[in-house]
Amino acid sequence: MKLAIDDACIEAAEAAKPKGYRPSSLPKLAQCPKYVSSPLAGEAAERGTRMDVFFRALLSEEKAVPDPLLEEEDINACQWAAVTARLLARGFPLESREGHLKVDPGCGVNPGTADLLCENGGWSADLKSGNVRNYMEQQRAYALGFMDRYFVDEWKVYLLFCDERTLVTLDFKRDSAIAETRTLIASIKDPLAVATPCDYCDWCANRWKCSPKLETVAWFLGLDPATVDLSSITDPERIGSVLALTHAIAKDDGVHDFLKSVALGLVSGGTPIEGWRMQNGQSSESVQAMQLSQLIDILGAPRVLSMMANITGKKFREMWE
Repeated sequence: MKLAIDDACIEAAEAAKPKGYRPSSLPKLAQCPKYVSSPLAGEAAERGTRMDVFFRALLSEEKAVPDPLLEEEDINACQWAAVTARLLARGFPLESREGHLKVDPGCGVNPGTADLLCENGGWSADLKSGNVRNYMEQQRAYALGFMDRYFVDEWKVYLLFCDERTLVTLDFKRDSAIAETRTLIASIKDPLAVATPCDYCDWCANRWKCSPKLETVAWFLGLDPATVDLSSITDPERIGSVLALTHAIAKDDGVHDFLKSVALGLVSGGTPIEGWRMQNGQSSESVQAMQLSQLIDILGAPRVLSMMANITGKKFREMWE
């Protein structure tokens, strides 16, 4: 009986502890203190995880076998990052095993796991896929964890943006890192903090009920911005009317295309439109299907077919018949 009581006390004490923040969420929270990570990982996140596993394997004694879902371009990007990391190490040992890279930053931030460590060089590194973005707050937390582990007051972080073949170097000092992290956590916990539309809105779990983000949409749909929650619209009659409205806006040659053409004229004439800019569209080329026969002779049919885009079910049935 005593053991059960003790266990209950321990569980209650753990539940009473203030919950920290994941290091990976800090860059988003720095832009919007109300950001909530979506529980569903997108394709980009899944691709990044596969690349991370392969990158670690390339720098360990394990046999590096890429995930079958990784494209050749993904594999080349990971290999670039591994070669770059070895050059940065200058002969010092590298640690890429996940179980040896977990650190505790403190300051209200939960423990997190880096991708790579060079203890003798006094640096850690993270592999990043996709576009070059800000990861300062996340890496500052990792740096604090490594500084605590090795009893040092300075730490260097390398960000390996493998798709862009770009290396970013971040230098941290203990005192400023602690102060800046505490300031960030305080701003997140500020009871007067409000949601701020930013680059991470599409990744946020609250994107369909965020008042500042959806204020204009709510006004247009006749909803109250303070209580807007588009994900809660389930009434058949109401959702039907909203679908009709959004269809008129988003369909080809609809309201969106009309307004875009008006805005294009203004921008072309030198009048800026807040939040929008003009850029050249991507051009596309086509190749006659018969030319694929030459590639099939060289690469083999399975590889050529795997590199091609999907075709419609109607086209497939026509070909099959």
